[in-house]
Amino acid sequence: MRQRVTLIFLRGEEMLLLYRNKHGHIYYVTPGGGVEPGETIVQAAMREGKEETSLDFTLGPLLWEREFDLGYETAFLITDFSGRLALGGPEQEAHSPQNIYRLEWHPLAQVNDLLHYPGPVDVDAILWSANGVGNKKQETKNGKR
Repeated sequence: MRQRVTLIFLRGEEMLLLYRNKHGHIYYVTPGGGVEPGETIVQAAMREGKEETSLDFTLGPLLWEREFDLGYETAFLITDFSGRLALGGPEQEAHSPQNIYRLEWHPLAQVNDLLHYPGPVDVDAILWSANGVGNKKQETKNGKR
């Protein structure tokens, strides 16, 4: 089973996505990628985040762990980052007119309207972790549902 780490870079109400146009097939990818042999989830998150965005960042809280069509995904929230956003690593090397990679910020509320890999994002989990708002467990003030 493939292990993937997903990085949710959040800037206010916008989420960073990697636009892909591969031979005319357009879709979006959340920054991240596969965990390499001998690598921990955290090591993979730090490597993938730096390779794909060139940003310096602090790994935030775990958002979710779930199965997806090709394996298992672990997602982290990132709100503390700095530097100049620029594509790097294998994605930069593979970039060509027939295989386009482009980093883009998109409104969080519209991310799930895009054809997105590895699957829909849990917007409520992101908002809950970032701001303490959302429908994480739909709790009332007294803790009862």
